[in-house]
Amino acid sequence: MASARGGLDAYWYPQIKELTVEEANENTKTADAGWLTKSLEFVWENVVIGDTKFNPEKSCYQLAADDMDSGKPPEECARNFINWQTGKAGITGFALGLPGGLPGFAAMPVTIPAYFASVSYLRLRMIAVIGILFGWDALDSLHV
Repeated sequence: MASARGGLDAYWYPQIKELTVEEANENTKTADAGWLTKSLEFVWENVVIGDTKFNPEKSCYQLAADDMDSGKPPEECARNFINWQTGKAGITGFALGLPGGLPGFAAMPVTIPAYFASVSYLRLRMIAVIGILFGWDALDSLHV
């Protein structure tokens, strides 16, 4: 039977070999984590633990405990924490956007990476604290 695509089905839709679970697991094993994985684990650990030179604030566990001590349910604690972090991100964005206008172009190589770094930091803390509020051990995933 002729194809409407001119017989190119084999080219456009190559046959995909179905793997067994064992073959898929074997294909995803690595002898050593790459530099990117190690870097992300280092950043995650320092963001979650706190009290390091990279993170002088409270640890995510302390922040979650402070929220839970209020006696509110985890959903409300998470909502309050998200609002707090959103406020921080807004203030950071405003402060880094102040050098706007023509002189701002000269500051962009500094302000744009600083903004992305600060927002990423706030997001990682938000992920960790919300996870801890709902019973997840944020450091346990590093040792799987």
